[in-house]
Amino acid sequence: MEMRKIKFVVIGAGVFLSLAFLIMVGMNRPGGMAYYMTVTEYLAEGATESDFRVNGKVVEGSIERFTSGQDVRFTMTDGVSVMTVSYHGIIPDTFVDRADVVVQGSMSDQNEFDAHKLLAKCPSKYEVSDEYTTPEDYEPEVLAPEAVDVSQLQP
Repeated sequence: MEMRKIKFVVIGAGVFLSLAFLIMVGMNRPGGMAYYMTVTEYLAEGATESDFRVNGKVVEGSIERFTSGQDVRFTMTDGVSVMTVSYHGIIPDTFVDRADVVVQGSMSDQNEFDAHKLLAKCPSKYEVSDEYTTPEDYEPEVLAPEAVDVSQLQP
């Protein structure tokens, strides 16, 4: 029975050490604990080989779509730094100028971020159209039912 306890302790210690090692490696990897990095953080890392997620906004007027319909190049920013991104794949409907985006990929030799994933975030709030500025400006069209002659109805 004593041998069984020793075996259990050794296996438990091995599992614990393995988990501790994986956690430490994950925390020491650049951006390891963050879901994504900002453009400035990514460019400061200078990483070209690894796969990273980078968050930013699409710079207005920078979107270039190509004839294939699945190729796009654009510039993204975090308000401090800018970076050119190229992507090939299905482009989300929410991908528009000034959209919040997260791209996943790595920097190419041409100093362009080569993304293999593109996520365009939905806006967190919706803005009111300029057409109606105050509640008084909005006058909904009221549709009245047609007058019906009740005497014409059959029981």
